[in-house]
Amino acid sequence: MSKKIIKGNVQLNYMHLTALPDFLKGLEVSGFFKCGNNLLRTLENSPSVVEKAFEVNDNKLITLEGGPTIVRGDYHCEDNKLKNLKGAPSFAGYFYCDNNQLESLEGGPLEVENAFNCINNQLQTLKGSPKYVGGDFLCFGNPLVSLEGCTKHIKGGFDCGHTNLQTLEGGPQEVDGYFNCHALTNLTSLKGAPKYVGGDFYCRHNAVKFTEEQVRAVCQVDGLVYV
Repeated sequence: MSKKIIKGNVQLNYMHLTALPDFLKGLEVSGFFKCGNNLLRTLENSPSVVEKAFEVNDNKLITLEGGPTIVRGDYHCEDNKLKNLKGAPSFAGYFYCDNNQLESLEGGPLEVENAFNCINNQLQTLKGSPKYVGGDFLCFGNPLVSLEGCTKHIKGGFDCGHTNLQTLEGGPQEVDGYFNCHALTNLTSLKGAPKYVGGDFYCRHNAVKFTEEQVRAVCQVDGLVYV
């Protein structure tokens, strides 16, 4: 039996949809699939493969289950009501899950080719983070108490500012871009800081005013240190 393929793009934004049309179920889409700014609560009837971007941002989604298993482009599920990422594909280009109600990253992608954005959720740890992030890892604006579970080598920058962290333990060990741990009003120690930061290191407005010497004593920083 031949696969059913839509050759081109699917654009269903701003259509007040409460469910995806059933004819889309199991299809392969050769372009992008855009269904943002609707009223979807689930991804039932989604295509199974999307060759470019998959965008379901600004809906009322409570789960990603039922969505495509393969997305070769960017994945946008920001501004929904998700509490976890179960049902996400294992790979994405960029992955945006910011501004949800996430309590866990479990079920999320294993590999993100570019940036991973989970800002402004309800995360207390980073368990379930991707194993590989090829761009920035952004997790600021969460009630984080631990960086446990974080990706260990981040190819871009890392920002964990404006959280409840008391320590940097469990965080990335190598950050090829910038490292930002600003505005951590409970942070009293640099224990657990990355061993290497290829860009600038931002460490201002914390519970303790650290010095550049203290930062460079625990981390090789190729860029500037802002304290």
